[in-house]
Amino acid sequence: MGLLVILPFAALAGWLIFQIHHWLFHGEFGPEWRRRFVMLAIVGIVLGAWLVFFCGYNVARMHMESFPIPTAIWSREHADKLEEPLVRHVLPPVIRGAAVITDFLCATVACLAPLALVAFITENRGQKEFGGTRG
Repeated sequence: MGLLVILPFAALAGWLIFQIHHWLFHGEFGPEWRRRFVMLAIVGIVLGAWLVFFCGYNVARMHMESFPIPTAIWSREHADKLEEPLVRHVLPPVIRGAAVITDFLCATVACLAPLALVAFITENRGQKEFGGTRG
């Protein structure tokens, strides 16, 4: 059931990375754009590693490991007893693996999105007239 939520995000992020790569490497952009793509992709992978292995956050009375899709959830046996210790619940290996891949892909897309926006603006600057004339 968890894969039904995770896989669309992974597919979308992977497709976006592929499209940005294809656009910058096969379009009319110079080598400096390709260098920026590679540098930002590396930054995205490093950010993804931090999000998977070091990021933790609290939601309600639970603690989540990794972001945006958690790989482990810490909770109490009885939510109303705050003196109880937190117990770690690890997701099944298939779902955890898909979550790790998705977290890496989402971090990489987040780092590449500003580059894609600037490339879009640069490519389309002066292409259309927005004078408001009607014909």
